[in-house]
Amino acid sequence: MPKLSPTMEEGQLARWLKKEGDKVSMGEPLAEIDTDKATMEMQALSNGGERPPVLLIDELDRADEEFEGFLLELLADFQITIPELGTVKALEPPIVVLGIAGFTVAMPGMTIARMTFDAHTLLFAGLAVICGSQSMLFALIAKTFAITEGVLPPDPRIDRFGRILTLERGLLLGLATVLVGGIMLIAAVNEWRVRDFGRLNYAETMRVVIPGVTLAVLGYQTILSCFFLSLLTMRRR
Repeated sequence: MPKLSPTMEEGQLARWLKKEGDKVSMGEPLAEIDTDKATMEMQALSNGGERPPVLLIDELDRADEEFEGFLLELLADFQITIPELGTVKALEPPIVVLGIAGFTVAMPGMTIARMTFDAHTLLFAGLAVICGSQSMLFALIAKTFAITEGVLPPDPRIDRFGRILTLERGLLLGLATVLVGGIMLIAAVNEWRVRDFGRLNYAETMRVVIPGVTLAVLGYQTILSCFFLSLLTMRRR
């Protein structure tokens, strides 16, 4: 909730001034807020419909356990459990799957339905793989934190995953991934050296550089995430 006055410490929603679906313009009153000294109007910060809604979470430590559980379930499992309706889970595939598919068609330069997938496709695919893997690691960290703090019940999947991917195995996997990516990048630099540091065929060179950069980033992310997960689970041990 935005601060409505310099002396405002906290506020409570008193009454909505707009209904769901109403058109809202920037500066229009949205709701009445009871503060510790007066009732004030909260104004819209932008025109309605220009941007998708964004959930702003402030001072989560003051929320009750039910709301904390709701948020952590959403962040960790991409699903929401409503007692009256059951569990609603996202159906879209992880973005990392799209990235892997992009690498599959772009590495050999495939042409499908008169569309040729080349170096630019590789670049977008690398971005998708990095963002998708980061999202999955964040989900795993959020779920582990929620279980450690007692907000969510223990999950056998998390325990099984922790037994399979220990800190040592995770570090070895991350280091191996960084090593493979580094070798690919060194090979690209060597190719540049062979050509007397002149112009390169980017359609060929980027097929080595982009996967090398992607693997190096993924390995580095894996190493840091394994260390952080190990710190989170220290209390449970």
